[in-house]
Amino acid sequence: MSELRVADQTVKAGSKELVRIPVTQDLVMSVDIYAHVVAGKTDGPTLLLLSMLHGNEWFSVLILREIVRRIDPSNLAGNIIAVPVANPPAMVTGTRCILDDSDEPDANRTFGGIYDWMSNQIPRAIDEELLRHTDYLIDYHVSDWGSTMADVSYTADYSDREVAEKSRAMARAYGFPVVHALRIFSGLRGSRTSLGYAGEKYKIPGIVAGIGGLGFGEEQEAKVVGDERPGHSRSHEGTKNDRGSSEDLRPVPPHSRLLAGQPAGRRLSGACGWTG
Repeated sequence: MSELRVADQTVKAGSKELVRIPVTQDLVMSVDIYAHVVAGKTDGPTLLLLSMLHGNEWFSVLILREIVRRIDPSNLAGNIIAVPVANPPAMVTGTRCILDDSDEPDANRTFGGIYDWMSNQIPRAIDEELLRHTDYLIDYHVSDWGSTMADVSYTADYSDREVAEKSRAMARAYGFPVVHALRIFSGLRGSRTSLGYAGEKYKIPGIVAGIGGLGFGEEQEAKVVGDERPGHSRSHEGTKNDRGSSEDLRPVPPHSRLLAGQPAGRRLSGACGWTG
């Protein structure tokens, strides 16, 4: 397999690298996105994992950390690009949206935007540096403090029916018992979410993994993650040859026995909208 080049950094086949993706310069510091790139030893599709497009949904950071830790690139066919914190400014404030009084504060409603607000520049960097490498997408969205989510969603109303069917196959392959068919183009989300934009512009199938929550203590949070199936790898495998066969990839249980840290004693309230 040839090397993978992301944001002007070369990742050799069979290796892992942390890649810095510059977004913009704030008043006192640069704003960057960091991507863990796992380049498989042999050829295959590229799976992009996004986390924390909303800054108050940080539980999935622990999931992606465990995924990257467990995967051996020498046994991987294809590549995985994992972005634990896609929206650093919102993470810093602990809010769903960026607190900059922009016209479009929600980074998961601004893909394909024409403006230069911070919430536009972040999806633009993801688009230009990551989506062009991507064959399949999983966007993680967990619930806010004191609540939890429990479903895997796919977009059912893409204009290209093949993209919709591949997305549905990914959702089913994830292995979670609740699968939710979204109609984002006839609802409030539209084509400017990560899934809507990637599926319509690039024909990239994708799902939202909405599993987990915050504020329940280490024991309960560990159970939420420990009960989840090894979904990301099976979604990847199940779409590799469109027949649901996974004989040529080794299953990886990314979520089992993951221990979340004890959360701080405050509520991270969102600044706008709802989850997803």
